[in-house]
Amino acid sequence: MGYTCGYYAHPHASTSQAQNNKMEMICRKLRLKKGEHLLDMGCGWGNFAVYAAKKFRVRVTGITLSCEQKKFADQWVAQENLEGLVTIKELNYRDLEKTAFDKISCVGMSEHVGKANMRLFFQMAYEALKPGGLFLQHTITAKHQPKKGHANLFLNTYMFPGGQLLPEQDLIETAAFCGFELLNAENFRPHYVKTLAHWIGKMEKNKEKILDLVQEHTYRIYHIFFIGSLVSFQHQNLFYKPRSSQVEMHYFSTPFLNNER
Repeated sequence: MGYTCGYYAHPHASTSQAQNNKMEMICRKLRLKKGEHLLDMGCGWGNFAVYAAKKFRVRVTGITLSCEQKKFADQWVAQENLEGLVTIKELNYRDLEKTAFDKISCVGMSEHVGKANMRLFFQMAYEALKPGGLFLQHTITAKHQPKKGHANLFLNTYMFPGGQLLPEQDLIETAAFCGFELLNAENFRPHYVKTLAHWIGKMEKNKEKILDLVQEHTYRIYHIFFIGSLVSFQHQNLFYKPRSSQVEMHYFSTPFLNNER
């Protein structure tokens, strides 16, 4: 139930293994410790809140704007007997308490915040975090702002009305303006390509089951969206400056596939 990319520590990892790898990495980057209070902004269906509470025994407050997500997450928390550790609230990030949390995670939600509200988003996260705390933002970024009149009508109409991707540098500068200091940045593009390929394969394999739940035009919208996203995420460049004008061959280990950090 994680609607973001996984982390493929080896090439034959399953979707579930990749999602668990990604959640484990987030927990370790946040240096979670037993008894700390974690805020999960845009907690979705509750998968990360449940994982962090079970694995690291932290208190988790998850916030979402969806009553359906809260209902599902509450049931999941009860099923795992985590009522004493995890609380899911239907709450807007604008209404957060100040200096209430040791750590904050935001996994795949801030794409919906928009450029106009991004400074307020970071400001509210900064004010909700205790001094010395860590805030991890996992988000999709854009290479540049789209030109006027070049909006993606398909995404804006069918998938993410009101959503907006910002260049990484814009996010870093906005966070710094609000008082944050960047400690680490990591590119997950190759992992999103693999995740999308798995999602597409599962959709196609289970098409008949999916059509029992949704109409065919909904299936087609998501199918097109995932394929288009996979194509857009596949392009990547790794540049190397040779030591001389002679052609050289170099073999690099791939950190995305051998669990190096």
